[in-house]
Amino acid sequence: MKVLRVENVATSIVAVLSVVVLLRYAQDFFTPIILSILIAYAANPVVAAVQSLHIPRAVAALLVVFGLVFAAGLGAYLLRGQVNVVLETLPDGVAKVRRKIVEIRGGTVQPSSTVSSSIQETATEIEKAAQAVAPTTGNTKGVSKVQIVDAPLRATDYIWSGSLGLLGLIGQAVLVLFLAFFLLASGDLFKRKLVRIVGSNLGEKRLTVETLNEIDTQIQHFLLVQILTSGIVAVCTAAALWVIGMKQPIIWGIAAGIFNSVPYFGAIIVSSGLAGLAFVQFDSVPMALEVAVVALVITGLEGFVLTPTLMGRAARINGVAMFISILFWSWLWGVFGMIVAVPLMMVLKSVCGRIDRLEWVSEILSDR
Repeated sequence: MKVLRVENVATSIVAVLSVVVLLRYAQDFFTPIILSILIAYAANPVVAAVQSLHIPRAVAALLVVFGLVFAAGLGAYLLRGQVNVVLETLPDGVAKVRRKIVEIRGGTVQPSSTVSSSIQETATEIEKAAQAVAPTTGNTKGVSKVQIVDAPLRATDYIWSGSLGLLGLIGQAVLVLFLAFFLLASGDLFKRKLVRIVGSNLGEKRLTVETLNEIDTQIQHFLLVQILTSGIVAVCTAAALWVIGMKQPIIWGIAAGIFNSVPYFGAIIVSSGLAGLAFVQFDSVPMALEVAVVALVITGLEGFVLTPTLMGRAARINGVAMFISILFWSWLWGVFGMIVAVPLMMVLKSVCGRIDRLEWVSEILSDR
């Protein structure tokens, strides 16, 4: 009997590791599917509202998808001016940061002084001399010298690779939109199929329906709350940056709202990024700290007050389990894994809570 239990445990471990390896190396396959499912969950209430106007489900789904594309395109068109300004000022900002780092490394010496200029010129000449001598120092009589010459960098190579990356991104976006459309148009077709497959009797069918309904409710509620809170963070951040005097506050407010969807790490990314931008613009450490504190206050109020109030208690996951899950999914799928970690854990918690043998997993994830 003990041998059987060990074999069962070993089989379970092998199965779990196999699933992890599959998820790790099939990221390009799974991520568009998961993103399409999340979009379908978020847009399903809108499709149901349009369908209530006696419009066929497929037509309602098509209208909603076109509405999403139109809204995204209109937003990009309206913000194109600020985006161009950001792209134009980015090289100057990077150069300014680099000069500041060099200045900090050089201590209190001013770069504009004659002494500093002489030291810089001397150091440059020494470095050039060392580079000139280095290839010949190891050369001896009778030994041929081999010199490796780097291929010249061509701008066309970067343009070509960037174009391929952009085309690939557009292709992925089109696939995601098509899949989201088909999921929205199908309605509860796959739910009925899953109930027929999983449930062998009336009790199992009822349990499957309850589990699927709970998952639908929690995921839709989570996505709506996430969209609402991200929008609030974006508006509050943009308004605060405008009052402080930051340039392009709308762009940085939208970026703050997007990164706010990443639990825990989002607030750190937003605060540190805005602090760096403030330092580049104002060339002042106190101003950078002020912007960082303002961003932390906004994201902190959202994360510790607003979101827990709006989210139902049944959908919440304790902090330790959530942090570990974020680390795990970010290791699997990078930034995308950090974003989808919460809904995936919510699905896992709901499913395990309905299965007797896996109820302990739901108990570990729960914050009660």
